[in-house]
Amino acid sequence: MATSASAFRTLLSPLSRGRLQLKNRVVFPGHQTLFSENGVIGPRMRNYYAERARGGVAAIVVEGAAVHDTTIKFPNYLLAHDPRIVRSLDELAAALHPHGCKGILQLAHSGSRMSSHDSRQALWAPSSVRSAISPELPHAMRAGDFDALMAGYEQSARHVAQSAIDGVEVHAAHEYLLGQFLSPLNNLRDDSYGGSLENRARLLLEVLRLVRRSVGEGKVVGVRLNGSDLTPGGLEPADYAQVARMIEATGVVDYISITAGTSRDNNMIVPPMDVPHGVFADYAALIRQQVGLPVFAVGRIKTPAF
Repeated sequence: MATSASAFRTLLSPLSRGRLQLKNRVVFPGHQTLFSENGVIGPRMRNYYAERARGGVAAIVVEGAAVHDTTIKFPNYLLAHDPRIVRSLDELAAALHPHGCKGILQLAHSGSRMSSHDSRQALWAPSSVRSAISPELPHAMRAGDFDALMAGYEQSARHVAQSAIDGVEVHAAHEYLLGQFLSPLNNLRDDSYGGSLENRARLLLEVLRLVRRSVGEGKVVGVRLNGSDLTPGGLEPADYAQVARMIEATGVVDYISITAGTSRDNNMIVPPMDVPHGVFADYAALIRQQVGLPVFAVGRIKTPAF
């Protein structure tokens, strides 16, 4: 970053909040490159992220990595639950750390927001509600599925604990599985994981506590959360503010990264060029008013001045 620190004192000043120690407040958020090789981080992906580290960002969130075989939605998809990822995370950390850049691996399960073409397994979801971008009707998760899912998150977090990478981010936005459980449109269950917002948030909070236990006290744990679903009948900013307060109350999370959108407005998940800069910043601002945790804002934030 060529801009002097004096020009943007807050943006380029360190952030020191417990485990979250960043040299500045510029974070490169998770997005899919599909540069992985056989489920792990190879030279192409490593070089891609290392170039961003050389550019001066304080942290890089590495794109969503599968926590279970049911969420392998592309041939070139990172596999967090595969033990082979540990060595590749070490190699990525070795490429980022000389630039003072932290690496955070995003743990993801896409739920029904995919096809079964690559996983060759039935789609998992809270209820048999089809995603707007998938032709398939998912299978409503049962007790054994929950056990397998939690085991996948635990194994994935332990791989991060064994590596030199700095932390994990749990993906609960964009109608991924944990976000589907939050949604009254996707979650029609009548058990302890459905009904009230507190019940619909239960799985997310259980995953966060499990991930913290598995990754240990020394690593960063963050959450990727919507600030709005951007669709009628979906969750609104006030709902996500309530979820953010629940997340903070667990005491296991170091930051919340706020985005927006689901498959019903899929074009807005990565906002196109005709969308105003900072399109989701107000959602992050609302969350920041509700919690004491650091909050990351995304959505066409293109320049330091903005």
